[in-house]
Amino acid sequence: MVNQFCNFPIILLFLIIAFFSLLFLVTFLHKRRKTTQELQREECEDYNPCERYAMRHGYVAAYKRFFGQRRGE
Repeated sequence: MVNQFCNFPIILLFLIIAFFSLLFLVTFLHKRRKTTQELQREECEDYNPCERYAMRHGYVAAYKRFFGQRRGE
């Protein structure tokens, strides 16, 4: 009777570590991935003429004007 419960703390600790490791991995992958709009906006912000154009016409139009040819559009 005593032997079946002696491994319980070790198994419980393993399950807790596995749970928090999985939680960390999911959180890390979710924060790491950026949307296309975020990537385009960052690229436009790094190029001053694009950023100035975006202030007047929006980031979508500015990105298309300055970087649209790169993507084969």
